[in-house]
Amino acid sequence: MFIGNLLKINADKLNRLLIEVWFGIQQSVTDQAIDQWRVCLDACVKAKGEHFKHMLYDVLFHNCQ
Repeated sequence: MFIGNLLKINADKLNRLLIEVWFGIQQSVTDQAIDQWRVCLDACVKAKGEHFKHMLYDVLFHNCQ
């Protein structure tokens, strides 16, 4: 029974930590992730599901500068 209680305590701590970290993420980080995902999704659609990494080079390279 001790292990079950210990796992519950650790799960509760993990749950609280995840919630704390989740609410600590700035909206700008989420927005940037979504914007990058859209670029990748658009490239995938244009490539009709085929390889599209080469299509991202210009977009990703220019975003890093």
